[in-house]
Parts: sequence; structure tokens; C-alpha cells
Amino acid sequence: PEGKRLVFFENGDLVGARSNLPSGRLGAVLIREGRITEADLTKALGFVRSGHKLGEILVELDYLKAGEIERYVRIQILEIACAVLTSPSTRLVFSEVMEVEAATLSPISIGSVFLTAVQRLPDVKLYRDEVMLDDYVLAQTDGALSLASGMELSPSEATVLDLVDGTNAVRDVLS
Repeated sequence: PEGKRLVFFENGDLVGARSNLPSGRLGAVLIREGRITEADLTKALGFVRSGHKLGEILVELDYLKAGEIERYVRIQILEIACAVLTSPSTRLVFSEVMEVEAATLSPISIGSVFLTAVQRLPDVKLYRDEVMLDDYVLAQTDGALSLASGMELSPSEATVLDLVDGTNAVRDVLS
């Protein structure tokens, strides 16, 4: 079966995501982040019942504190969104009628999603060859600077952002 990833935006910010792929599940995120073990997840899944989410069960079993769930849900949402941007896809669909399941209380800026996705690319050259055209000229939107002000940029990332000025092509920015 084909995997499906859904991302949900509100007012231009990422607020939720959903995936039917095992790697996109909250339990998988918690294991990758070293917060629980496979055995912990297996035990918790044995208690999952209608109306109770995995995070709630993990808190009841004392594997997580209630305040930690939001952090890992945000990581889950960001990972799913990054996978949407960096994985080959045969189809993208936009809809305004889907219900959000995994949602964060603090929205994630689209700039943070793109920056994280680029940082996670295993092979930038392959991505450029398959997806991007080197002669595309990149420009920032009117709100790009205010968006960037909420992000933690390294000096090299700030330099790249400065190069996105409406005159430089992709090859110039990425070289």
C-alpha cells in the first residue's frame, strides 16, 4: 500500500500532520528521540483503546510527563512535513475539509519547515537535479524577514537567506 502524509496549515503556519507510515507515528518518533524503548511502546499499545491517545497512555504508564507530549508531537509534525517536501511524490492534493488529528498548540512557521527540510536532505545535488532548476531566480516574500526573525539561523543559513534577493538564481544561492 502507498504511504500517505497529510499536513495542515492555518494562517500560513503548520499546525498539524498525519501519516499512515510507521515512521510517522508518534511512537516511532519517541523511540528515535530516545525517549521510550520498543518494549515501552509495545506495552503502551496494548492499552490503547477507543478515545485514548498513545501520548495519554504513555503518561498514565509514567513513561512521559504530560508536559512532554507537545514537544514530541511538534517533532512528529515537523518530520512529516519535511518528508512531504523531500520525498518523491506522484501526487499532491490541497483540501480545506480535512480534520486535523495530530495538532500542536504552538504553530510552526513554514520557514522553519523549509529550513529543517533542507537541513535533512541527504543529497542536495540529487535533489537539485531531480526537483529544482538551477536558473530559477529566488526572491523573498514581503513577510520573509519577519518570518526569519523567529528562526534560529546559523551564519551560513543567514548568508543563504541574504542571497535570496530576487536577482540570484538557485545555482548562485547554492554554490
